[in-house]
Formats: sequence, structure tokens, C-alpha cells
Amino acid sequence: MSIASKIVTLSAAFAFMTSAVSAEDGYYAGLGLSIGHMLSKSDLPSGASADDYSSGTLIGGYRKQADKGFWALEAQLEFPFNDELTSAGVPCSAGATTAYGCEVDGVLRLRGVYGHEIQNGLEAYATAGFVIISGDAASSATTTDSTVAGGFSIGVGMQKAFTPTLKLRGELNHDMAKIGLSDISGPGIPANCCDPSFVFTSLQISLVKSF
Repeated sequence: MSIASKIVTLSAAFAFMTSAVSAEDGYYAGLGLSIGHMLSKSDLPSGASADDYSSGTLIGGYRKQADKGFWALEAQLEFPFNDELTSAGVPCSAGATTAYGCEVDGVLRLRGVYGHEIQNGLEAYATAGFVIISGDAASSATTTDSTVAGGFSIGVGMQKAFTPTLKLRGELNHDMAKIGLSDISGPGIPANCCDPSFVFTSLQISLVKSF
């Protein structure tokens, strides 16, 4: 191969790699690990439940490039490894002091993402959308019910492309969801009480591959 041919070939390869990094329209998927704090409380001042937790996350979405910016529609399904919340170290099974969350089975985030390249494949982004949290919550001092909480999720993050198809991401998420319980009653718990909620804050590290 002549020197001219080699130059043409290398130029074409470089152009292909550059376009693969910058023009990233399409689907992506990934795996993540999170550490964070989950809190559950109600309008009553008598108590709240909380726990530090870690979790694994499945990620999937669709990304559309817009010059140096991008937007995406994304779903995250998060599974806490330690899912039990306690109040002053006491789990719901030993007696709840008011209506609050007891266990978390899973967290589903459905969100929009918008970001912009800073330099050399490093991107900053923000997220906003909905969150659904499934688990158990105390409806009285001795009773827990399955519940699905719905609310809003926001986040900020940064990601770095290491190959045309792989990115390492780090992001901070904040989720707020109201717990739905059909019957909350018990000593010291008034009727139509108590508007209990979940509040999660977590730091997530993930590896994402585009297709």
C-alpha cells in the first residue's frame, strides 16, 4: 500500500471513529451501582423510618444527538440490596410508631435527559421525570400493607466516552414519592392521616453501551 493510500485509509478511519463518538443517535443500555439514603415520614411528628442502602440498577434508553448537545428518554429499574427501613433502629415488624415506609422492593424511574459535551467526550447532563417505588408501609403499629408510591425524580450527572460505544457515568439522583395506603388507623393516628412519603437520595456509578 502506498503512502497516499495509507493516509487516505487512516483519515477515513479517524473520520469514522470521530463520527461514531459525536453522532450517537440510537438505543443504549447499561448496569449501575448506587449508594444512598432512603427516608420515609408522614405529617405526624411521632417518627420516621430511614436506612442507608446500596442497590443495582438496569438502564435503558434512546438518545438523540443535537450538535454538541443531546437529549434522551430513559428508564431505570433499581433493586435495593438492603431494603428494610427502621425507626431508631426498630423495624416495622417490631412495631411502627406512625405511618411510614417499611421495605422497598424496587424503584422505577422514567425520565428525560438533556446534556451537553464539555470537551473530549466528557458530557454533563440533567434529568427530570417520574418515579414509582414499590414496597411495604405501616398502616398501624402492627400492620403493614403492600404499597406503590408515585412521584418525581430529578438528577444531575457527568459521563465520559472511552470508546465509540462505551461511557462511564456518575450521577446524583433525588426521588420524592407519596405512599398510597387505603386504610391508616391505630392509637394516636387520626382519620385521613398522614400523607406518608419516600424520599431517596443516591449516588450512582454506571457503565452504558450504545447500539
